Amino acid sequence: MEAAVSVFARSGFERATVDEIVQQAGFSKGAFYVHFESKEDLFQATLEERISRQLEAFRRGVDHTQPMDHNVRTILSAVFGLVREDPLWAPLFMEFGAHAARNEKVRQRLATMYERWRELIVDIL
Repeated sequence: MEAAVSVFARSGFERATVDEIVQQAGFSKGAFYVHFESKEDLFQATLEERISRQLEAFRRGVDHTQPMDHNVRTILSAVFGLVREDPLWAPLFMEFGAHAARNEKVRQRLATMYERWRELIVDIL
């Protein structure tokens, strides 16, 4: 998955190739297709994995015994920390958005992820 993140962040979805991803990952194309139906399937799995990991980090940072402003600051700090600690996150997230603009299936999955973020924020409030 990390090889795909690197390739998608560097090359973008359209220019990334399965060959490039498997070469960087050290796997065969056959192994790739055992786990994923297509490059798009991997891209969507990457989106879900990254956002799920981010949401889990946010949830761990929320402390309902603390005031709301504390939790909001904690989440914002986590967002900025993620961008600082993972230089691939920002270009990858932008690529998700760009691809969602051209692909209804990706747009729906991204909308689902946004809904999960919204639910987390509502939970804090």
